[in-house]
Amino acid sequence: MSHKLVSIIIPMYNSEKTLENTFETLIIQTYQDIEILLIDDGSTDRTAEIALSFAQKYSNVYYHHKENGGVASARNLGLKKAAGKLIALCDHDELWLPQKLEKQVPLFDDPETGLVYSGHNVKHIKNGKENVMNNGRRIYYEGDCFHKILQFNFIPTNTVVIREKCFEKVGDFYSGKEMHGTDDRHMWIRIARYYKIRAVKEVLITHVIHGDNWSLNENRMLNSAIACLDDISKQFPAKSSKDVIALKKGYFNTYLHYGLNLFYKKDYKNARYCFKQTLRRKPFHLKSLMYYLSGFLPQNMIDFIRNIKSRFY
Repeated sequence: MSHKLVSIIIPMYNSEKTLENTFETLIIQTYQDIEILLIDDGSTDRTAEIALSFAQKYSNVYYHHKENGGVASARNLGLKKAAGKLIALCDHDELWLPQKLEKQVPLFDDPETGLVYSGHNVKHIKNGKENVMNNGRRIYYEGDCFHKILQFNFIPTNTVVIREKCFEKVGDFYSGKEMHGTDDRHMWIRIARYYKIRAVKEVLITHVIHGDNWSLNENRMLNSAIACLDDISKQFPAKSSKDVIALKKGYFNTYLHYGLNLFYKKDYKNARYCFKQTLRRKPFHLKSLMYYLSGFLPQNMIDFIRNIKSRFY
């Protein structure tokens, strides 16, 4: 295994409650050729104080402050400051296993590999209660993944390690607000256009979901996901039937995913809009049709149907 410096970039915004737990899982990595870049995106709490204490204690930890501009702009500042040949992404509320980097770095011995990801668990925190969902048994896609990731995002952001040269080829993370929340997938698609994707087929991190997660806002995430696909379709105009089919499936899967989420959250108006978009692309898709029509029913009827369904599934 060739030895490469890994730059771990952590965007932070008002992270005083979670930063210490995350940092502790990074500093004990068994792969020790690392630097940790703490990028403060204009925090107003004790984030700076906590981060500076880490930077003073460890010679390979660096603190940088910037005006608030979003997670993508914070990652981009981290890219400018990074000295490593490999870039690892980590949010301020993620928990890494000690062997994460040790298991991922060797896959970059293949010079065609641009990105390595892994499995992850999800920890839900609500009203002080924690529930961990194990995502270890999942399908891992590798190799030429451009068409697959156009269809759906299978790469968990904070499992990712990226070859630094990829950014020279495809540029920085898109930092416009219209793509906030899917700027990561936008980057994965661009990388997959030119490089192989590899996976460590096991859980290496725990992703924490709490009330402050941007990804909990379904309408914003829907708009962001569509903006991502719109921009990709302009950057990489379809040149084959595979391109056309993959992009069409990408739009369909996006509308179906957020339609179901919005329906579950009882936002029936926007859910119907999503199912209407899926039916435009697949007019005989029975699931979309059933949910679209159900969105017109009174709430007591929807609840009744849910109760009946729950007895059989």
